[in-house]
Amino acid sequence: MAAFIASQWTEKEVKHFLDLLEEFERRVVRFPFSFPASEGYAGCRRASIHRNASVVYRVDEGIIHIVTVVDNRSSKTR
Repeated sequence: MAAFIASQWTEKEVKHFLDLLEEFERRVVRFPFSFPASEGYAGCRRASIHRNASVVYRVDEGIIHIVTVVDNRSSKTR
C-alpha cells in the first residue's frame, strides 16, 4: 500500500497518512472493540483515522486483520 500511495501523493502526504495508520494501530491494539461495527462489512469494525479515510478491520482470536482502507468521500464505501 505504501508504494501505491507514494506514487500518487507527495512525500509529506505519505508520511502524514502513515503516521495516522500508526496511531490507529496503537489504539486498536489496546482497545480492539472500541470502534463501531461496520455497516458495509459483516463482522468488521470501522475506525475513522481522518475525515477522508477509515480503516475497516476484524478481530479474529485476538489477531487484528486490516480488511481495507476506505475513502470516506465516496458514498460506495459506507
